[in-house]
Amino acid sequence: MFKAKFFLVVIFFFAILGGFAAFKTSRILHVFYKTGPNGACTVSTLTLYTTDPALAIGPPITITLFNPSSHTGNCSTIILYPAL
Repeated sequence: MFKAKFFLVVIFFFAILGGFAAFKTSRILHVFYKTGPNGACTVSTLTLYTTDPALAIGPPITITLFNPSSHTGNCSTIILYPAL
């Protein structure tokens, strides 16, 4: 009985750990250069990206939030993708 409980706790621990790892790897930072007037970001908020831009698979995601106050000459947004 003790072994069964021990294995359940271990499985639960790894499930939680795996969930954190999957969430962390599903956050992708996209950077866009400011080329518009007054250094505004010129990428439309309707620009679509897939869950994996490199593979172009998964459902499209609409960008809705930008960081226009970036001082590095670009604007960026963090997009949350479902873990693949």
